Amino acid sequence: FAPEAVFTRIVVLATTAIILAACLLAAILARVFVRPLRRLEAGVQRISAGDYDVEIPVQTRDEIGELTGMFNEMSRSLTVKEDLVNEHVYARETVRRLVEAKERYLAGDTGAVEVIVEQLGALVRLYPAHIVKEDKVFFPAAMKYLTRAEQDTMLEEMWAFDRGMIQEKYRSVVEHLEQ
Repeated sequence: FAPEAVFTRIVVLATTAIILAACLLAAILARVFVRPLRRLEAGVQRISAGDYDVEIPVQTRDEIGELTGMFNEMSRSLTVKEDLVNEHVYARETVRRLVEAKERYLAGDTGAVEVIVEQLGALVRLYPAHIVKEDKVFFPAAMKYLTRAEQDTMLEEMWAFDRGMIQEKYRSVVEHLEQ
């Protein structure tokens, strides 16, 4: 019986050691696999709080790394879109001040010329970078959601709008000069 008892004890101890080692290995692997997901979770929480300037390092070439890369692209896209919205708000406010200054000037307030020059300068400084963001980042990404026919229709409508706006602008300039 003694050899059987020793053998049983060895088997029980070995089995216990294997189970403990497997549990320890599972805990370590779980931490390794969960860590990138926790970083993504923290990034999602930052974005949901309004902080779009989030970049998570891509540390693997597997599905988690691919997901992290897509998350970073989404974050950059949201940042650009927020910038564009803020720039549009700023431009509208600037144009409103410009129109008010023009009306004051037409009413005889020559001091309004300084405001007109200031507001025109603000628009001149804003639009080059703003247009690059729209043309290089926003519009290419948005076009993915439209069919080719929808893209063509939209571009034609934009060109028609621009032609009409330019024609209207120059007509009003000529009419003003003729007075």
